[in-house]
Amino acid sequence: MRVRFNDLPKRLRERLVELSHNPKDPAVVAADTGMSGGWFKYLTLVGGLGGAAYALDFLVRRHAHHIHPHHDIEVFWGLAAAAFVAFCSLAAIALARVFPPPPYREGQWALTSHLMKLTPGWVVLFPLDRQGKPTIVTVLRNGAYSGSRLQLDGGFTFYFRSKADVDQACARILAAREAYTQALNAKDTRALAQLDIFSEHTLSGSWKAAGTLEENDGPRSNETPNAAVIGQWLGSLVAGAAVAMVAYRIFIALHGSGG
Repeated sequence: MRVRFNDLPKRLRERLVELSHNPKDPAVVAADTGMSGGWFKYLTLVGGLGGAAYALDFLVRRHAHHIHPHHDIEVFWGLAAAAFVAFCSLAAIALARVFPPPPYREGQWALTSHLMKLTPGWVVLFPLDRQGKPTIVTVLRNGAYSGSRLQLDGGFTFYFRSKADVDQACARILAAREAYTQALNAKDTRALAQLDIFSEHTLSGSWKAAGTLEENDGPRSNETPNAAVIGQWLGSLVAGAAVAMVAYRIFIALHGSGG
């Protein structure tokens, strides 16, 4: 289920903001907010600029040895890719200025009643009682252990650095599923109120606030328009291709002039 954050009642919006910043919240079973610090776009910007600089340096050195640019066509493709990443990162930084990040941390959580994902403007929920058997995937790099993935239903995947951590998280999620399912089957409203921060809405089926002035207060999230996101990707793609094309023509011209 996908719900607009701003449509939720004020009390629940405040609860989600509080919970997202507190991994030790009683309602949190597991959390994965590794990419929610806002720094990732700066990291990709550095990576894109570094890749472009490396490609250009390689092409300059090849030109110094009088090698025709046509023999390095794959390097120009790499330059286009690096430029695309850099332009896309710059656009993401600009969009973050125009549309400030939400008041909550972005990421995903296993709660005592639901699996939850928070993205700009949206709350995605998957009830724990519908969760089947989790899958633990061990990740190896060059034969050495480098982490584990816990794959759950609803498209949720949690990442862990050690086997002990993923085993413990899996056990906690299964225990939470069992407790929540028992409370649902018994129609134990008191237990559900303790386990499910959304119990008022899951029982009533209504997720929207009343629309009063008081409900309009409290934390709210900006949502980046789809047109802006599409423009970010398409514009960066065109700009990256243009950089590579201009560089190719320049090196062709330099090779032809013997410069």
